[in-house]
Amino acid sequence: MQIEQVQVEKLAKDVRILLTDEEKMAYMDQLNQTMQLIDLIKEVNTEGVQATITPSTVTNRVRTDEIEEAIDREVLQGVAQITEDGYFKVPAILD
Repeated sequence: MQIEQVQVEKLAKDVRILLTDEEKMAYMDQLNQTMQLIDLIKEVNTEGVQATITPSTVTNRVRTDEIEEAIDREVLQGVAQITEDGYFKVPAILD
């Protein structure tokens, strides 16, 4: 697959970035190099190769969930700047 400048321009428009003509050409070249590598990988014969989810055999160590006593809400809210009806009140960040 060959990436063309019009595709780079559409991508730039979709992600709302402005590119100079030089940047468009550079990105087009980089994307074409990536596509060539993908095409090369597609040529590899993987018949008989077992699919893997991850190349690592390491498993995560996680602790068991245990019910613990919760911290008293009144104690926590006692140090809060503003509370209302049992909730923490914070400044609005959206209009």
